[in-house]
Amino acid sequence: MLVAETPYPNLFSPVTIGPVALRNRIMSSGHQTSLTAHHLPTEDFIAYHRERAEGGAGLIVLEAHAAHHTAINTPLAIDGTHPELASWHAELVRRIRPTEARVFAQIFHNGSEAYTESYAPPVVGPSAVPTERFHLMPRELDDMEIEEIIDSFAGTAENLRRADIDGVELGGSHGYLLAQFWSPRSNLRRDRWGGDFDGRMRLAREVIRRVYEVTAGKMALGMRISIGSEDGEGLSEEESLEVVADLAALDMVDYWSVVVGSSRTQAGSSYIVPPASEPVEAILGRAARVRELTGMPVMVTSRVNTAELADGAVGAGQADVVGMTRALIADPWLPSKLRGGEGSGGEGLGGAGLGGAGTVIPCIACNQGCIGRYQQHQPIRCTVNPVTGRERELSHLAGTDASTTALGGNGSSNASGEDRPGSASGGGGQEVLVIGGGPAGISAALEAARRGHQVRLMEQRNRLGGQLLEVAEVPHKRHFPDWPIAMGEELARLGVDVRLGERFTVGSSDATGYDAIVVATGAEAYLPPVPLEGGVPVLTDRAALSGGAALLGPVLVLDWERRWSGIEVAEVLAARGLPVELVSASSAVAEGVQQYIRNRALARLDRHGVAITTGYRLTGIDGDAVCLEQVFSRRAVRRTGIGGIVLCYGGDAGGSLELYRSISAGGPTVTRVGDAFAPRALEEAIWEGFQVASAVV
Repeated sequence: MLVAETPYPNLFSPVTIGPVALRNRIMSSGHQTSLTAHHLPTEDFIAYHRERAEGGAGLIVLEAHAAHHTAINTPLAIDGTHPELASWHAELVRRIRPTEARVFAQIFHNGSEAYTESYAPPVVGPSAVPTERFHLMPRELDDMEIEEIIDSFAGTAENLRRADIDGVELGGSHGYLLAQFWSPRSNLRRDRWGGDFDGRMRLAREVIRRVYEVTAGKMALGMRISIGSEDGEGLSEEESLEVVADLAALDMVDYWSVVVGSSRTQAGSSYIVPPASEPVEAILGRAARVRELTGMPVMVTSRVNTAELADGAVGAGQADVVGMTRALIADPWLPSKLRGGEGSGGEGLGGAGLGGAGTVIPCIACNQGCIGRYQQHQPIRCTVNPVTGRERELSHLAGTDASTTALGGNGSSNASGEDRPGSASGGGGQEVLVIGGGPAGISAALEAARRGHQVRLMEQRNRLGGQLLEVAEVPHKRHFPDWPIAMGEELARLGVDVRLGERFTVGSSDATGYDAIVVATGAEAYLPPVPLEGGVPVLTDRAALSGGAALLGPVLVLDWERRWSGIEVAEVLAARGLPVELVSASSAVAEGVQQYIRNRALARLDRHGVAITTGYRLTGIDGDAVCLEQVFSRRAVRRTGIGGIVLCYGGDAGGSLELYRSISAGGPTVTRVGDAFAPRALEEAIWEGFQVASAVV
C-alpha cells in the first residue's frame, strides 16, 4: 500500500505484527465502551468501532473480554466465553474488513478488581490480599479453579478465532489477575503457583502456551503490561521488565502493549487513563526499554493525543504502534483528517462534518464522557463530540436528509416546553442566530452550519470559549482551551459569521430577521442567600480563577457544588502562594469529579499544603467572622482571621432566562441551551447545542 504524502510519514507507514499487516501505526487501544447488553456486544458497539475504522485507524483493539465467569467485573463487561460471542464479532469483522483496518481483542481476568452493584459477587485472587481502591477482600483461588481459568483463556481465544478476529491481547496490566500472581506482595502462595519468581510466573506462562496453540500462524498474540505500578505496592519498573524478559523467552508473544499504573491503589489507578496533568514522556521511555529488551514490536498508549507526539515516538524507535485512543474517541476521523480528508469510503459519519475533511476535534482529557461514564456503568460518550457512542442512533447524519433530527422531529420541545428551532415548511437554509460563544453556542453554530443553514454567532468577549478560557492555570484542564480554538477554525471553514466583541441587547439588535435564535449566554456565579457583607472579602470561583481580584490569605474555598471548581480554585490559589483551606459541604471532596482526575488533584493539593475540611456549609459573614454550620449535627462554628472566602456554588441562569423571555414573544423560535437553560457540566452544554441545531430544518 502506497503512503500518500503526509507531514507524519512515520505514523502512516505500514507495519507487520506477527502474521498481521497494519496499514498505519494508529491504534484505538482496548477501552471499555459499555455498549453491551447481557454481556455481549450490540449494534451500537459495532457502529462505534466501525466509525473509527472508517476514519482511518490502522488497528482497533476491542475491550477486555472476561476469560472466566469470575472475571465479569462490571454489569456491562463482555463475556469472552459466551456461545453467541463469535457470531457478534464475526458481524463486526465483516463490517470493518472493507476499511482495511485490523481488529484485535483483549482477554483478561480482573482478579480482585471489580466494580459492583447491589449484589457484590465474590472476587478472587492468588491470595486473600485486599485491594485498597475497591475495598474488596478476594478469596484465594484453588488449584482446580486456576486450571479452569487457563482453559477459559484458551476457550475465549478460540471464540475470537472463529469470529475471524486478527489478534489476541492478553491482559497482564494494571494489577489484574496475571499481575497479581507476579507480585510477591499480592501472591503469598506456597504451592506451584506462588513462592519464588518461577512459581509466580507459572500462570502467565501456561496461559500464553494454551492461547498460542489457538493463535499460532493465524492470529497475532500480544501481552499488555504495566511497566511500573506507580504506587509502591505493585511491580516496579525493573520488576516488570524482569517479567517481560521471562515471557519473551517463550518465543510465542508477537508484541508488547505497554502502559503504566495499577488498578489496585488510588495512586496507581490514575495512570490507567492519565489526566492532562501527567506527562507522557515517562511511558514512551519505558516502551523503548521493552522494545530494546525484547527486539519485538511495541505498542504504547496513555496520553498520546497529537499526531506530532505519535509520529515522533515511532520515528525515535520508542514504539511501533501508538494508541491514540482518547483522540479517536474525540475524533474518529483523526487519521483521515491528518492525511487531508482521505477516508475509506462507506458508511461512516465523516460526511456529517464531524469527520471527513475539516478541523480535528481535539481531546481535552477531561475523562468525563469516556472513562467517567464507564465507572458509572453508562455507555461511552465524548464531551467534545456529541456523536461518540451514538453512531448508530445518529447514522442518518451521513445522509442528505436534513429534516431528520437527532432527537425528535420538527417542533419537538425541550424540558421547559420551549419549542426547538424548526420550520413547518421542512426547507433548509434557515437564518440562525446564536447568542453566546461558549461551548453550547459553539456547538449549536457548528451543527447548524453543517446542516446548510446561514449562521451568525454573537459573543460579547473578544474570544470564543466562555468559561473554558478561565481554567488555563488548572493542570488537569490545560487542554480545555484547545477546543474553542480548534472549533473557531472550523466555524470559519464552515462560513459562520462570528461577531466577537458584540453583545446582543434587546432593542439595539434586531431579532426579527432570523428563523431561529439559540440563547447560549451561560450562567452567572450563584450567590447563596446568606449575609455576605462584612469584614471578609468575598469572591466567586470564576473571579478567583480569572485573577480579577487580589486575595490575602488564609483563604477558605467554600465548595457547595462538589464538582470541579472547589479543587481547582484551591489548587490555583495555593500555587499562587496563598494558604488555603478547602471546605466541602459534602462528606467528601469533589465527589462529582472523575476519580483519576480527583486523585491526582488531591495529591497536588496535599503537596501544596491545602487543608481539607468536609461536612460544613456557609451560613454567612458576621463582622470579621466566617460562620459555618456542620451539615449533619448543625453545630455552628465561627472562623476568624480569614483573609477571604471563595464561593463555589455553581451557576445562576437568571440573566439568560430574562433575555430569553424578552425576545421569545412572537417572531422566530427561541431556545435556550447549556448553562443558559440549566447550569450543569460541559458535556451537557455541547450535547444540547448539537441537539437543538440538529432540529433546525
